[in-house]
Amino acid sequence: MPEKTIEVLLSPKFGDVRGFASIGMAVGLKRSGKPDLGIIFSERACSAAGVFTTSRMAAAPVDHDRAVLKKNSSGIRAVVVNSGHANAATGAAGRALARLMSETAERSLQVPPRSVLVCSTGIIGELPNIVILRRGIELAARRLTAADRDFQKAILTTDKVEKVAGVKVRLAAGRSASIVGVAKGSGMIAPNMATMLAFIVTDAAVPPAALRGMLRAAAAGTFNAVTVDGDTSTNDTVLALANGMSGVGISARARPIFFEGLRQVCERLAWKLAEDGEGATKVVEVLVRGARTARSAARAAKTVAESLLVKTAMHGEDPNVGRVLAALGRSGLKEVQADRIDVSFNGLRAVSRGVLDRTHPAPALKNALRPKQVRIEIDLHAGPGAGRSVTCDLSAEYVRINAEYHT
Repeated sequence: MPEKTIEVLLSPKFGDVRGFASIGMAVGLKRSGKPDLGIIFSERACSAAGVFTTSRMAAAPVDHDRAVLKKNSSGIRAVVVNSGHANAATGAAGRALARLMSETAERSLQVPPRSVLVCSTGIIGELPNIVILRRGIELAARRLTAADRDFQKAILTTDKVEKVAGVKVRLAAGRSASIVGVAKGSGMIAPNMATMLAFIVTDAAVPPAALRGMLRAAAAGTFNAVTVDGDTSTNDTVLALANGMSGVGISARARPIFFEGLRQVCERLAWKLAEDGEGATKVVEVLVRGARTARSAARAAKTVAESLLVKTAMHGEDPNVGRVLAALGRSGLKEVQADRIDVSFNGLRAVSRGVLDRTHPAPALKNALRPKQVRIEIDLHAGPGAGRSVTCDLSAEYVRINAEYHT
């Protein structure tokens, strides 16, 4: 694909996408006084799609959004997000609160019923103050602006940094559309969605079914490849909204270009999630090839990436390849055969055909683990399947954060 068809946006914001405005502000939901409520708004009705948590304990906002998208995937106007309280494990009261959030936003924004999606993130089992939440939504609705850069602050919990990415895609001669995404999450993150919220908006004209298919495909190789601690959250949500205000549609020729732009935004956001993992000092990418299928390769990569012993070894810059081999051995894959496996750390071979490779001395292998980005490459020599998982190292700081933060 010609590189000129996709241009990375520097310092993107939702207002760079035609017809979208947003706001993030502190309304009093968090005791800290930090921003805790955000709204994304579109001037026109949007095609919308969502990818949600696989947890059987899905939060009330997740159930609400699934129901809304099932009935009205072509008429979404806004998304409302609160942070500090997850509205999960809250029963009927939580379901009522999710409806209250959407209905308050619909009245305040003067948009039709069932046109607002809602998300919550924070402490599981707790509900925000309803009076403060309602007043906050009403106030935020009056302050929407295309210049806003505070939405990404309002959705954070234990995150250290904001996570934003954007591209411009040329879909026809002289005609382009923009794609901008914002995400949050730094802990309780594992494949198949996580304590992760992501919001992606575009001014391309994309039918709901096409947007749904592309979002699922993009998330599969990006967000769902990330694991910080192996825990899947109750609130995981990725939402995509397309309002068509660029006037550029997705033709057969343009569709792969748009999808690649969407995938790149998802990939950059997913990478930022791993970089900002709680207590993380390194991003670790596990690449597996030579499996029988792509699915089994991804399974092997996930098993290695979620190994606490591997993650602590990466933090200590210890080239303990035995931990990688041990994780592979419990992956349950028949193609994992001890006399076939190759393992490399940042390009330096550590194991050849299941035996320690002495080509590089231990100090050289240790030195290979010093960079902030580490790649563990594994070849099973059993087939054409390839897959990957992105994680981070595991430090004492992770333990401190999660001992002190009441999830």
